[in-house]
Amino acid sequence: MTKATTFRCRIRFHFPDSYRINSEAVEVPLLQDGPLTFILRSGASGLPLNGCARVIVTGGVFATQEAARDAAERAKSAIIQWAVKERAGVDFGDGLKRAASTEDGIRYWEAQFGRPVRDDIHGIDVFESGPDYGFLYHDLKETVEKNADNFIAAFQEGFGSAHKITTKQALAGEIYASSFFDVGQRSRFITLVTAIEALIECRPREGEARALVNQFELMTKESGLDNSIRQSLLGALNWLRSESIGHAGKALAERLLAGQTFSGVLPGKFFSLAYDLRGELMHTGATSAETDMLAKSNAMEEFANSLIRASLLAH
Repeated sequence: MTKATTFRCRIRFHFPDSYRINSEAVEVPLLQDGPLTFILRSGASGLPLNGCARVIVTGGVFATQEAARDAAERAKSAIIQWAVKERAGVDFGDGLKRAASTEDGIRYWEAQFGRPVRDDIHGIDVFESGPDYGFLYHDLKETVEKNADNFIAAFQEGFGSAHKITTKQALAGEIYASSFFDVGQRSRFITLVTAIEALIECRPREGEARALVNQFELMTKESGLDNSIRQSLLGALNWLRSESIGHAGKALAERLLAGQTFSGVLPGKFFSLAYDLRGELMHTGATSAETDMLAKSNAMEEFANSLIRASLLAH
């Protein structure tokens, strides 16, 4: 009788050079539920978790590729929530092969390892669980260590939770976590504002404002303008059917962070100032000479972390 094919999942993510999981172990169990097992491993053979910026979570076994993929996404969701809670920089990659081995290279390393090999994907990888694969990683200071027990507890809580974070929350968390990889303070600031922007849901305008947009749209359709210009204007008017990002972001901050202050400023006002500064940077490429972008970025990280955590707790 032919043995049924099963599948495993694997997630490789990176910490900035100054971040590590504080454990001398090479691997630690994350979750054990019958045949389902998740393990946290160092991304480099022989190195302990606190000695490597590359980290791997493996999970299995699963009856289908779809089940393995779903579990990998749930595992990633749990790690995102931990990263936001712990203010940890995490680069999840995009799951694409950025440097693929040649067929000759695969054969060479299979001969060296004495087993099948796969390219080490930065992100999520799903594969058959039968072969004992070796993984080829293509990339040939002071450390902030994160508590290993906190990681295990947060992973178990996030993975076992019936609540699933939204796609917008996941994107906001990923963008926030990636900000720790930004070296330049202007880039870091823009990334953090973008993380908040990913959370925002602009509501449709009502009443006179909506009626006015409809009137402008009708006038544009009936105008004698060139069709390309007319379509461009209609596209812009369509955006005006919803409230602005600036207004929606201010309302979100006021609702989720009521009673708090950031650099002595109330949440709604803080977001408005940050969004204006982001616009200044994006449109002019510079700010006034007296603007301390390091201080602005640090304050923005505090604000973004608070808002995303509040969003995760609110649903």
